[in-house]
Amino acid sequence: LFETHWFSRGGAEHAFAEEPSVHSDLRFCPAYNNRVSCCQQATEKEQALHFDYWRQIFIAKLERVKISMKATAAIEDQGAFTGATPADRLQFRRALEAYAAALDPANHARCFATLLSYVAGMMCFGCMPEWRERVQMGIRGVVRIRIAETTCTELWACCEGFSGRVRALRQAVLDSQLATQQPTPLENLAMFHDQQSLCDWTHDAIALHPFNTPGEAEKEATPPMAAMGRRRLEQQPVAAKEYDALKAGRGSGFDMSWA
Repeated sequence: LFETHWFSRGGAEHAFAEEPSVHSDLRFCPAYNNRVSCCQQATEKEQALHFDYWRQIFIAKLERVKISMKATAAIEDQGAFTGATPADRLQFRRALEAYAAALDPANHARCFATLLSYVAGMMCFGCMPEWRERVQMGIRGVVRIRIAETTCTELWACCEGFSGRVRALRQAVLDSQLATQQPTPLENLAMFHDQQSLCDWTHDAIALHPFNTPGEAEKEATPPMAAMGRRRLEQQPVAAKEYDALKAGRGSGFDMSWA
């Protein structure tokens, strides 16, 4: 998860600590102040960098939806719209309304603020010296973070409304012959379609790669949990525990607001 930022002699000065130690100056993960942890103040530059990277990922996702909406609206000035039937025009209007609803902060801000809390929780996971109790190991390393069920339940509670808007948008576009003529690629929002999809995506894309910076395509191509489950797993040397990423994130010092 954090391999490229782990301590090595002569390595990056912003790496995690060589040995767990006590600090009292941690701003982003204050829950680890005055207790043994793997974080140090120098690590916070990298934590802030990658937290902001995730914010940009989420913003970019909505921006691509906005681009599709503008391309769809432009169809109204084309000949295809002039010759469309009243029914086609009605479906076209419904598609534009569905775009607007999905892009309205009143309908998505709570969901994306919660996603940022999840990211913050995973930024602070690197501080935990007893991390092995909360992961499942495979031959080549960590294959699963034992994310608490309450994290997935709360995440869905905050994103369920946006999920309905996303599903309505997809159906409205499919129902409109005019809307499907817009030339831009439709943004992949499948991770918001249901609770299981959202829980799997946040685990595979965020929890397993908190400090990773590939392109959006690579993040969405992360193998599903079903595929990971077929790998041979090592015997766990310690008693398994769960990690509540949202609770940890909300106790952090990261800015999780979403305008």
